[in-house]
Amino acid sequence: MNDIFKEALYTDTIKINPVSQTKTPKIKIQRARLSLNDFNIILKLINDDNHWLNHAMKLALVTGQRVSDISKMKWEDIHDGKLWIVQQKTETKIAIPLDLEIESTKLCNILKNINHEANFVITKNKLQ
Repeated sequence: MNDIFKEALYTDTIKINPVSQTKTPKIKIQRARLSLNDFNIILKLINDDNHWLNHAMKLALVTGQRVSDISKMKWEDIHDGKLWIVQQKTETKIAIPLDLEIESTKLCNILKNINHEANFVITKNKLQ
């Protein structure tokens, strides 16, 4: 609304901006997390044509990385017993140990189940 009144001031339609002295209320963002049970239900619904989605979701669960970081993972980023990532959003460099495990799911086991013929870890290629 403030922009509308600023424009009206600029065009001399009004002399005073009535909203200039008001404060915009801060909106508190509530984050929601997917439960492990819901996660497993979704995994069961993924069909064979979307194997890449199954792998991507498991990688996201174990590594805690964003979709953008999962999608740009390359096999060459895995060395010295770690998955090396430069996070796209923050440009933070991190090394995730391949023996990292959550709910009996190890990162190294997820990676073993993915075909290594492409440059990227996650592809829609039928070879996976």
